[in-house]
Amino acid sequence: MKWGIYGGYSVTVNTIDCGSVNGSSILLSHPKLCVMDENEKIEELEGLIVDLKFDLKKSKDKELIYLDILSNIDNSLKVLFKREQENERFNLGDDVNYRECIENLKSALDEYKRVYKLQL
Repeated sequence: MKWGIYGGYSVTVNTIDCGSVNGSSILLSHPKLCVMDENEKIEELEGLIVDLKFDLKKSKDKELIYLDILSNIDNSLKVLFKREQENERFNLGDDVNYRECIENLKSALDEYKRVYKLQL
């Protein structure tokens, strides 16, 4: 696709690759020309910018949610391992129930999915 400015208008010409003959490429111009003035082109690009900004904000918000989830999991694991280390060090006899920890993790993730409408 090629475009240029002619008399204050943007002109878009589509070309079609029709293969090659003797090593030379054959390109045909599409008979339909898209002609729009500069203001229409500016409005179209401004609309695209707004859409892209919205998509970027949505992505950043989702990233912050995932970062929060991972941070909470990381902090929980640190507490769990510290508890286990203290248990071994001081012979407290307090065994860590890993099944309960995993069930709690699953419940927390389910709650995140419900609140933030996530699909993990």
